[in-house]
Amino acid sequence: MTSTTVLQGPYRLTPEDIRAAVTEKLPGSFLIGTISAGGDFTPRIVGRADLDIRRELELQTRLASQFNGFKFRYASSPKQAFEQQCADFHECGECEGLENKKHPRSPSHVNWSCPVCGEKYSTRT
Repeated sequence: MTSTTVLQGPYRLTPEDIRAAVTEKLPGSFLIGTISAGGDFTPRIVGRADLDIRRELELQTRLASQFNGFKFRYASSPKQAFEQQCADFHECGECEGLENKKHPRSPSHVNWSCPVCGEKYSTRT
């Protein structure tokens, strides 16, 4: 199983680039944003996939009219994907720097704590 804590990319937010870059059917976290003409990446959305990051990124191509790029990293489990997403959320400016208007939530069947702020954010709350 492939797992990394280093974000890979940026890549263009197109189905072709997603298929070429994201080759494993694994959980993971991602950033969606813009790639400047000089190649700099500015994140605007943090997200995750608890099962298949490639499929989730393919669904995100609906945002391609607003954002042209993405970065991603695989996770070894849904919990690691959640923790990576939380870390990205805090690192990228939280609600002030991102389009995300709420802290990432854990899946409804668990009540995981954020590894950065320690709060429990569940879809049940």
